[in-house]
Amino acid sequence: MSGFRQVAVGVTLGGWLVLSLTSEGTNAMPNGQDRVGVKAFSSANWGVALDYPSDWSVDDDGGDEVTFRSPDGVAVVLGRTKGDSPSEPAPGRRPPTPQCTTTVTDHHVTATVCVEPATLTRRAVLVLKAPNGRQWRLALSTRGRDARVFDAMVASARPSP
Repeated sequence: MSGFRQVAVGVTLGGWLVLSLTSEGTNAMPNGQDRVGVKAFSSANWGVALDYPSDWSVDDDGGDEVTFRSPDGVAVVLGRTKGDSPSEPAPGRRPPTPQCTTTVTDHHVTATVCVEPATLTRRAVLVLKAPNGRQWRLALSTRGRDARVFDAMVASARPSP
């Protein structure tokens, strides 16, 4: 019933469903009901659209990052990435090897998600493709035990129209 394939990333997505946006700005469920509580971020500058909880704020100052923040301070950060690896620690400061999985979402975005076990830092490298074949990479990252929103944001990422 969900709008995306669940592929093992170490956590389940719980009841948070992410589907394509309707023109009304809500998410339509397969049975025709609307999913409330979700907003869409879309940016031609970043070349991405993704869904996030409606009670979260978005800080996009035109710089190197966009921060999505919950009312209680949990943050998911969107940024540009220079490499393919979701784990890019400074030399000499390499933590234990993160657990990584790669999947292709229903939006045809390749997502490699890594979880660093000690800090529960999650980082996803998203490979987006335009209809003309052009590819670009972005990264989403967060820290914390509850990965449902992060995983749903990764699953909802799609090239910006």
